[in-house]
Amino acid sequence: MSYRAKTLASILFLVCPTPCLLAAAEPPPTRPLLPEVLSLLGNEEHAKAIRVYNRACLARGLDRHPLEGGKRVAALKRYLAQQGYYGREIASPLLEPRDQVYLERIAFMRAVSRAVTAGATTAEEKADRLFRFVTREVLPYVPAPYFFERPDDVLIRGHGSCDQAAWTLCALAEQAGLNSMVVFLKRPSAKQSHHTVAALRLDKVWRAYDPFSALDFRGAEGEAPDLLKAVGKPTAWPALTGKDPLLDPQHLPWALFLVYAEPRGALPRWNLFTGLAEPGQLGMRLWINPLDRLHQVHADLATALGTPGKDLTSRFQELSTARVEKIGGKAVTEMPIRIYGEPQVLHRNYLSAAFREQQKASASRGPWRQARRQHLTGDTARARGLLTRSPDTLRPQPGAGDVDSLRFQALLLQATGDPLAALALYDKLLQSNAPWRQQLHWYRAECLTQLKRVREANRALQAVPAPRHNAAQRLMNSLRD
Repeated sequence: MSYRAKTLASILFLVCPTPCLLAAAEPPPTRPLLPEVLSLLGNEEHAKAIRVYNRACLARGLDRHPLEGGKRVAALKRYLAQQGYYGREIASPLLEPRDQVYLERIAFMRAVSRAVTAGATTAEEKADRLFRFVTREVLPYVPAPYFFERPDDVLIRGHGSCDQAAWTLCALAEQAGLNSMVVFLKRPSAKQSHHTVAALRLDKVWRAYDPFSALDFRGAEGEAPDLLKAVGKPTAWPALTGKDPLLDPQHLPWALFLVYAEPRGALPRWNLFTGLAEPGQLGMRLWINPLDRLHQVHADLATALGTPGKDLTSRFQELSTARVEKIGGKAVTEMPIRIYGEPQVLHRNYLSAAFREQQKASASRGPWRQARRQHLTGDTARARGLLTRSPDTLRPQPGAGDVDSLRFQALLLQATGDPLAALALYDKLLQSNAPWRQQLHWYRAECLTQLKRVREANRALQAVPAPRHNAAQRLMNSLRD
């Protein structure tokens, strides 16, 4: 696992004390620039929307206004250059063909997020709904290192690693208006992280969620303390995790807190694009300045550790050194906060032939892809019609059989309030040779609980394997109560 922004992030905290502002030689044009563009985006005509927007920019001379500013903008440019962007790409306000892919992805994730959080009135309710959604839709199974898979692919494929599940939750939370970060837990002497969780900022408090293990880190009384405070007091961690071996309290001082900011979404052009729309018109979070996020997490962590306005390096050295004598390993000597987003290779290869071939081979690219998209965005009627076609037309990959389409049918039935029919399909899948079939005991237990068949639900929970065994034990205890 590589963290390319390691040195840069530490420098940026020192040189970037103020927010990033878009500054041009002349004032930006008036806001009502985008009615036609908004209409095209709403109809998912992203390529045409880009052409119309660029023509408007050229007509108004925006291409002659380089995106310049103070130290913060200069630091952002350096960060983007480090990510592999060219100078003209960083400075240009015009959208490129590859931005179409980014727009399509964000529009899809926004549609999913809206469908899941519809009717939610608080940030906590949105976060909890998204956590349950990702826990259900992303089965904990990793057949191969799908490094080219992004959150939209992970959702459509329906299974993934702890990294991918956490990233997916963060991507959905961002489109619900919640700031997020991906937390890579580390053992003191380890070079790589062994497990990943997500953290969402709710009312200035960072809540931890683990959709891969199905843990939402609540205490016995339902309380949800600040994850960042647990860094300074790891003894509070076991009460939240049920002493899960993946989540040892000694791992927290060595964790890597990676703020969510996809490199493509950090381009200044998106700040201009969103600024030309009326507030709330776009309905998508396209612009994320990673430096602002780093600054925010830095301030939140300082407050949580009781050292606001101070350099936290010495505090982390103190926290780490106190544990080195017992565990071994090196003390933390710098702020463990970085920038996390899509792998570096992705934004360069959106249009490459090799990338397209990888996508064709992906398990998220099957004839049932459209059915999954309809299901995830709340169009359950159309999804059901597509998923109930002949298995021969739904085979996701050569030789894969119809187990994936059956699993997606079961997920759809479960999501639309038919646990009995979903249970029948899960029972059928348990008799298959699908490599992830043992993980279905978790889903069977959910259906049985909805049907109030408590004894059977308990037996299903006892059969749940890692990584959700610990969460299953918690559910068993709650059923007894």
